[in-house]
Amino acid sequence: MAVFEYKALTASGQTKKGLLEGDSERQIRQMLRDDGLSPVAIQSMATQKIAIKVF
Repeated sequence: MAVFEYKALTASGQTKKGLLEGDSERQIRQMLRDDGLSPVAIQSMATQKIAIKVF
């Protein structure tokens, strides 16, 4: 499974952001809809550069 960053709107129009784990963007969209949210943007964390510090 991959991690996806999402931005969605609540029923009252508020923006909600977060991370979800799933197999595809399609699955994430469905999970958000099941929670009563309207997806605005979904991006796989694998496509973003992630900086990790090693001490």
